[in-house]
Parts: sequence; C-alpha cells; structure tokens
Amino acid sequence: MIVYPRRSRRAIGRLMAPYNDIDIYVEDITYVGVYERLINRALAGRAKVTKVIPLGPRDIVISAARDDDGVGGRPRLYIVDGDLDLIASIRQRSHKNLHRLRVYSVENLLFEQNALEAFCAFACPGKVTHDAVKEIDLDHIRDEINKKAYLYIVALAVARRLDLRDKAFSIHVVPLFDSKNGKFTHVNNEKLRTTLKELIKQIQEKTSVSAYKKAKREVLRSIEIKKLQGTEFFPGKALLWFLNERVGHAKGTSLQQKLVVSYLADHCNARAGFVVGQAIASVGACLWVVICCCYGW
Repeated sequence: MIVYPRRSRRAIGRLMAPYNDIDIYVEDITYVGVYERLINRALAGRAKVTKVIPLGPRDIVISAARDDDGVGGRPRLYIVDGDLDLIASIRQRSHKNLHRLRVYSVENLLFEQNALEAFCAFACPGKVTHDAVKEIDLDHIRDEINKKAYLYIVALAVARRLDLRDKAFSIHVVPLFDSKNGKFTHVNNEKLRTTLKELIKQIQEKTSVSAYKKAKREVLRSIEIKKLQGTEFFPGKALLWFLNERVGHAKGTSLQQKLVVSYLADHCNARAGFVVGQAIASVGACLWVVICCCYGW
C-alpha cells in the first residue's frame, strides 16, 4: 500500500482526476477496493471514484482536512474511522469536509444481515443458506458482542474519554474468548469480568472513582443517543475475526480476512450507510458526496 505524504496529496488528486470525480482521502487502507465499492454503489452512476487516497494515521487526515483551503474547485472529502472516539464523545473542531464513520471502522459497515447470510452459504458449501446460518449461528455472534464483549470496549472508551492512552488501555479482544476444537467460539464470562475489573481499577487509580463514574455515564449516554449496537462500535476487524472463527467451528471454510471483507463488500447493501446528495456550484454542476454513516465534527 502506498501512503501519500501531505505535500503530495493534491498532486495525487490531480493525477487521479481522469478517474475520480471526487477526491476522497482516508486513513491507512488494509483492504484495497472496499471504500471504492461502497461509495460507487451509493453514487449509483452519478459520479465515479476509482481509487480513494490513503494519507496515513487519522491525525494526518484530520490535519489535511483542516488545512484544505478549497483551491482547485474539485469536491474533496476526508474520512476517518469512528474508533473509540465514536462512543467516548471527545469533542473535536469541525470542518465541512471532515467526516468520521458512524461505526468503529469500515468493516462494521459490512456486518449486514443479507451479506452475512450470503457469506455463511459461501463458506459452508453443500449447505443451503438457512442451514449454514443456523450452523454458524449469527444470532450467537451478535449476542456475544452486543450483550457481553461490548462492555470491554465501553471500559476502554471511558479510559479514552479520560485521556488515558497507556499500553494497558490498548485493545486486545482475543483473550476474552474461549476456544472449542481449536476455534474461538464464545466469550468467557470469567475472563471478561476479570479484565473489566482490572481496567476499572487502573482507571480509578489514575484518575478517581468519581471521574470514572462520570465518564462511564457520558459514554453510555453517547451510545444511547446514537442508538448504537455493540456490533457497530466493537472493532470491525475483531468482529469479522469472530465470524471467521465461528465459520471454522461449523466446519466451514475459514478464509483470510481480506477475502471475508471482499465477499461481504460485494454482497452488502451499503445504501443504509451511504447516501449521495447533489449540490450545484456557482459555475457548472458539481456532485458532492454526503456520507450518512458519517457525521461532521
């Protein structure tokens, strides 16, 4: 993957002008082509984006958006992941072209029922869709995340809100899960309780009990106001890892994650996440993208 330095981003935009009607800048890209497929599906032929432009870490994308003086007249959009800030509700300075995904990361947008059912059938050849879905147990996956594992992310978001960024507060989801026949199939309740207890203890020691309680209320309120499910703010890569583990447990075909992502991107609707709006510029017609799964800061 090529990450373009700040000084060259506009030059790259010009280079891609024959192929992109809109310049879209994002963070580092793990999966090539996913953004492009989702955005072009939303655009429905009214404009095209052949390649989004990765700038690197989110701070660089944010800085680039704020430094953008609008010169050149081309539509430009800067997108960063929701990350923990999605529920930590850390206020940021706004910019009209800067947007944050209204999910943890782009992978979460792919966790859509129709796409998941299609993937289950694809990963379990020889089984009809209904039997494959039942064997992999999509409801179990959602319950494990939405009713249990999400609490771990809430605790980390509380730490983020209190500006605690030590190594102790980095994300490690695998230790929360237990394996069966070599595949991670469910959250271990005792491991989850122990991890939460340790996280809360460290937060309180580094701040205070009252600060922890206040930050937790604010994080939970943010989740409620935004009407988010755990599968929307649980790390997207970990979410799809768990899906792949369940596939392996069901004796289906476990695939490299990039293949899982590619298949889901091809089969998800995406229109629930992306809505295209049109604005008329002072000179000529100019198509601008508004990402509904994003919200401006």
